[in-house]
Amino acid sequence: MIRISACTVMAATLALGLNAHASGASEGTAASIEPVVRMSGRDVIACGVKFTSTGDSGTLTAEFILDDSRGTREFSLTARGPAALSDISLETQDATTTTLLPHAVMEPGGALSARGPIPGLTGSDFVRSLMVGGGTLRATFDDGRQRIIGLAGPFSQQVRASYINCAGDLRKQP
Repeated sequence: MIRISACTVMAATLALGLNAHASGASEGTAASIEPVVRMSGRDVIACGVKFTSTGDSGTLTAEFILDDSRGTREFSLTARGPAALSDISLETQDATTTTLLPHAVMEPGGALSARGPIPGLTGSDFVRSLMVGGGTLRATFDDGRQRIIGLAGPFSQQVRASYINCAGDLRKQP
């Protein structure tokens, strides 16, 4: 009997995805997708993806991060826009952060952030679905305007490989 871990399946799925466009947008916006790796000394403390969208009303940035800096691993979705945000969500074909991370709060400095643990393999499944199949980033501003950004999948090889390597280093640490 061959045993395959969830990390191995995720790594293989992400690595085998085609290297397609790392940007895609709707409603006249452009999106770029970049890897995020945060360190504290020599230790990896956070891994994720940064989305940047520039539209007529200004630049919106959002980060979806797996964070270990507080001693417990939790996911977060944090966004800053050209105006105050009232809601932010990241959606895949299978799930949405509105359900997985239901409580967004305004942080000092004006960023809107939803964070918390995502139990079991649900977090890994969400990341895999996002990086391979793409998704949608939805930002709602206080005045009711929305920016909806299509995120074409699969994400670039650089983004997928950076996340896999970083998340592997997070798992190795005590």
